[in-house]
Amino acid sequence: MKCPECGHDQKHKYGMTCSCGYQFTLDPKQDKISDGKFLALVRNASSNDTYYFTKNQLVAAYCRREVKGRMGGVVVVAIIGLVMSCVAWFGIRPEVDVVWIFLLAAGLLILFGGTWAVLQWRPNQARMESAIDKWLAEGKPIPRLLLHPSLQEPPPEWDEPDIYDYGVESILIVEHDLLVDLLVKNGFHASQRCLIVSETGYPGYIASRITELLHERPDLPIYLLHDSTRKGERMIERIDQQLRLPHHREFIDLGLFLEDVKRIKRLRPMLSARDDYAIALDYIGYGMLVGGLSQALDEQLTLAAVLDAQAAGGYEASSFG
Repeated sequence: MKCPECGHDQKHKYGMTCSCGYQFTLDPKQDKISDGKFLALVRNASSNDTYYFTKNQLVAAYCRREVKGRMGGVVVVAIIGLVMSCVAWFGIRPEVDVVWIFLLAAGLLILFGGTWAVLQWRPNQARMESAIDKWLAEGKPIPRLLLHPSLQEPPPEWDEPDIYDYGVESILIVEHDLLVDLLVKNGFHASQRCLIVSETGYPGYIASRITELLHERPDLPIYLLHDSTRKGERMIERIDQQLRLPHHREFIDLGLFLEDVKRIKRLRPMLSARDDYAIALDYIGYGMLVGGLSQALDEQLTLAAVLDAQAAGGYEASSFG
């Protein structure tokens, strides 16, 4: 275990306290992750302490790392299977057909069956969730991690008359309260000149302002953003009932749908099962999320359409974060 404080390589048999006094929280043998790797994932999720992020985004950073590591296994298995198959194919002789045919079959089984099995594998998300909970239970902070909505009241640095000085050009309604915090605390509302509120009407001081704005400007575009779940896909059915927007019935749905996730390969590391394409929106790293969402707002495209266009342009899955 490498100490995050002094860099000393602490052997497990010498206990969970480094010679410098640092107390290790995670046991690599039990938790399957070390303190150093955990903190590296935190830096990844926050883009080196640049962004606020959610627990889902920290879990997603872990999944991406695990999938990237597993890809090396795919290459090894494929090479072994290919070599065995080639040797068998060119070595077949009438007098030893059975042996070589068996070797050929074994090689093909490793090549295709082994590769398929590795690709079917999914990261153990519960392992990372447990590590996060253990870290927090020890009283250790995770800078910029958002655990609960905290914008029920305007932040102290916001003067009420100045909240809207950036000029509102659109309204963004998100499915979950915490997604409001994620976008607002990272300044997305100001850079995109939009008011952000959840479908529950959180935060109330923003929701009331939306009602006023729509009376003044009934043509103001309203965008929806939701998870790739059955509940998320039905978000548009709940808006009028929950927010009671005045005389405004047209919404532009930017959210993810199950069919989108099924199609977009970049989202697959976040899936808990091969046949389940439900995914929370904040499993997408903030950098990728805000980049895709900005383009979606500018061009009035769905987030999925933007991700498709990025994939077609050669963007790599490593840009997730």
